[in-house]
Amino acid sequence: MHKYKFHLRVLGRHPQIVTSEESFFDHKKSWENLKTISNIEELWDCVVQNYLTLEHDMLAEAVNSMVLLSTNYDEFQDKRLTFARHLSNFLSSCRSYLDQTPQHLRQFNKIVPKAHFKNWTNVSYDSLLGYRFMETLRNYAQHEGLPIHGTSFGSRWVDTDFDDPKTGRLRHTVIANINLMTLRKSGEFKKTVLSEFDSSEEVTSMRPLLRQYVEGLGDIHDKIRIA
Repeated sequence: MHKYKFHLRVLGRHPQIVTSEESFFDHKKSWENLKTISNIEELWDCVVQNYLTLEHDMLAEAVNSMVLLSTNYDEFQDKRLTFARHLSNFLSSCRSYLDQTPQHLRQFNKIVPKAHFKNWTNVSYDSLLGYRFMETLRNYAQHEGLPIHGTSFGSRWVDTDFDDPKTGRLRHTVIANINLMTLRKSGEFKKTVLSEFDSSEEVTSMRPLLRQYVEGLGDIHDKIRIA
């Protein structure tokens, strides 16, 4: 008769817990589920950390612009390349998350069908322009060109009382630009997505579209956690 037990697989003598066959395999499956959950959460953490890196870097550059008042062309190009690199890393981690998560979900004791995950991604894709745009931008960045085409820095007074010139705050901003004209000439970028922008619009800011994409991904991950 087989004896089922739990013990630490390390050097030295350690206590053993004898259990039933049913309990042993229940615990074994629970442990496998925990490892699967951990794998999915690690994929999600890569997405979040890459997103935070990009946001933090843009905030840091806004502070640098406020203090140093940089206007050098080479510096502008360096910042553009930095933002493009961070965005490419973020989009790559999103692709890994979307590709690998369904594989992990199939390993659950409580099976989440692949069709459910596909439906969740479809909802985000259909409801958010930023999600559709970033999904297409990732494909463009992998096959044709960098995802960021320019940067701009600006400042303006806000909350100003014109009767008292000492009031108000000077807001400094940095914008990572995506050139829609460049994308319209591309053979890799979906024309249906570009058609959602005004035909006269030549440049769009990356950040609002990026945040919509993160919103859509976050909604998908919330559904995984409660499934």
